Amino acid sequence: MTWNYLAKVSCFDIGLLEHSLNWAQLPTPTMIADDVVRVYFATRAGNTPQIASIDVGLSSRKGATVISKTLKTCIVAPGTSSWNIDGVYPSSVIEAGERINLYTIGWQRGDVDPLYAARIGLATFDCNGQLVEVLSQPVLNLCAKDPFLVTSPTVRKFNGGFEMLYTSGDSWRVGPNGADSTYQIRRAVSHDGIGWEKDTDYAIKRPAGIQGFARPCFLGDSHDRIMLSVRLEGKSTYQLGIAERTNSKTSYVLSTSTDYLPPVGCAYPAMAYNHERNNAVLVVNDHDRGLSGFYMFESRRRCAVTCSRPSTF
Repeated sequence: MTWNYLAKVSCFDIGLLEHSLNWAQLPTPTMIADDVVRVYFATRAGNTPQIASIDVGLSSRKGATVISKTLKTCIVAPGTSSWNIDGVYPSSVIEAGERINLYTIGWQRGDVDPLYAARIGLATFDCNGQLVEVLSQPVLNLCAKDPFLVTSPTVRKFNGGFEMLYTSGDSWRVGPNGADSTYQIRRAVSHDGIGWEKDTDYAIKRPAGIQGFARPCFLGDSHDRIMLSVRLEGKSTYQLGIAERTNSKTSYVLSTSTDYLPPVGCAYPAMAYNHERNNAVLVVNDHDRGLSGFYMFESRRRCAVTCSRPSTF
């Protein structure tokens, strides 16, 4: 799988400034037509994230480029419950029978900055085509296995039901630069996409020298590999990495391969697939986590494409 650079979609391009908004954080794509990608993302009025979306048209002439954008703001607003009252982010989109499920992240500020909690929620479309929360409570909550955070889920269809990989915050550490968290990747399964059963062990065992993993996404149709964000000990930013499924079928090991990565400094990946056209779209934030916008790449497996490096990196 090779990645062809499409474009940087900036906050100015999207039109956020016209709505007194900023940030395009955790972009989450889904294919709505052969060459149209809907991207959900978190934007902010002040410091409270809400979910917006744009439709991005892709053209393969002279390499693929963004040709259209339509902004819809405040699709999912922060809730009134304590678990998502301080903001909401998108994370994963999947068809579930006649429904389109958008898994979200509810954000709750802690008593002392930068402490916070996160839980996973679920929104779907109502009869008027509006996204609404399925439940007033999280579909995946904190517990003894996940004492501080459950966040950034990726969901796929699995054995007649659904499989989720998600980020678990397992500790807060106090260092010379203040409090900082460590993250693991865990796995859960569901028969309906609403009620989830968590595995007892980690999906990826964090090796020495790694402070944490974040935002996994399934890579390709085989689901034997995932792309994810990796943070090294002593570093303040994440980099993209690859993990491969082990013989246990429920766990992964971090790979040293870079064959499936775009050659750019970015993180927080999410993907959408068009199985009829046999292509995939990868959307990522830069290390500013969406303050300036997001980047888009495409892999057309039937075409011999070469990943080009955008000049903005």
